[in-house]
Amino acid sequence: MKANFFDALYGAGEPLDLSRYFVVIPDEIGAGDSSKPSDGLHTQFPHYGYRDQVRAQHLLLEKIGIRRLKLVLGTSTGGMQTWLWGEMFPNDMDGVVAIASTPAAISGRNMIWREMVSQAIRGDPAWKNGGYPKDSPPKNWINAVIPLSANMTGSAEQLQKQGPTRKTAVGRCHANFGRAKIGSPSLGSGHGGGSPRPEGLVSEDAERAAGGEMALDVEGVLDGGVDR
Repeated sequence: MKANFFDALYGAGEPLDLSRYFVVIPDEIGAGDSSKPSDGLHTQFPHYGYRDQVRAQHLLLEKIGIRRLKLVLGTSTGGMQTWLWGEMFPNDMDGVVAIASTPAAISGRNMIWREMVSQAIRGDPAWKNGGYPKDSPPKNWINAVIPLSANMTGSAEQLQKQGPTRKTAVGRCHANFGRAKIGSPSLGSGHGGGSPRPEGLVSEDAERAAGGEMALDVEGVLDGGVDR
């Protein structure tokens, strides 16, 4: 997290002032240091969705002794989980803040994007019906996803500036192909459909924050984004 963003959110007198609040930022199922399908079970890994993520977060809080939250906060896919916190555990927090998220079933562009990513992974020869070696995951699918992600999340005005002619636009696309690699931040963040999670579960009494880095997991992309 960049210092200017961290200070604006967690600094003295800011909304999540760490001298006043204890902030819990859990790794979600399939991301960070949590269990992942690619650890060994592959397609035999239990299917999971947003409700499972929220239940796991609630169990985590029970385990560390936090019974009530001041706030549940999430952005984008984390916001989807935030809405579910309000539905599933309405008496366990003072309030919820879901940013860039609506309390509606996944559909439209969001669902189309997820299905395109899923088909690209399953269509990669290295996928091997989910039985690929952990040290040799499918990678060709990223060539399709990186430009698609840029078009999905980028500003239309900025994309026009980057590719003002047919030739430069095609060149930009090929440049993205060349830079595609496992672990790209654009895929590992909560905004591209890779790793949904709330941004923070906040307890009023605590003194410090703990968090984990997000990591791209191929099967997590396939399975973790759609609630069942």
